[in-house]
Amino acid sequence: MATETERKYRVDDLDAIRARLCALGAKRLRRVEEQNTLFDTPDRALLARDSGLRLRAERDLDTGKVTATLTFKGPRELAGAFKTRDEWEITVSDGATASAILEQLALTQLMSYKKRREYWGLGRVAIGLDDLGRVGKFVEIEGAAAEIETAERQVGLVVAQVEPRTYPEIITDHERT
Repeated sequence: MATETERKYRVDDLDAIRARLCALGAKRLRRVEEQNTLFDTPDRALLARDSGLRLRAERDLDTGKVTATLTFKGPRELAGAFKTRDEWEITVSDGATASAILEQLALTQLMSYKKRREYWGLGRVAIGLDDLGRVGKFVEIEGAAAEIETAERQVGLVVAQVEPRTYPEIITDHERT
């Protein structure tokens, strides 16, 4: 188990963020297209506990390699504008079979969504540049709280841009409007 601490920002222009990262000497690690599928019990017990089970299929846009990861996220602990939660992840060799197993365990697919992500490294933080199409563009910074704040300042992000919702919450709210 790992503990994930992150801050997410809604932005208008990923190109400006990308240029700033390059100027700071950050390294782009990879570019991927993700298919994220969320599972829950029929009575939505995980959602009621503010937890989630996600199966992610990720296609590397440079190599074409496809990987799949199964992730369980525990309840969010909000400390100011930071989101912290326990997270368990495993790589699975066959995403379709993993999905079938979950469904055989009476878990149902709540929702599925795609996004494009660029993974960047800057010092001791991981930065994701996320494009969810019409839903919006986002930057996620993951690391220790003080390191996130330092990277935030370096990249030119401001607390007013912080997006506290998860991607499933953002997508659900977007679909309602």
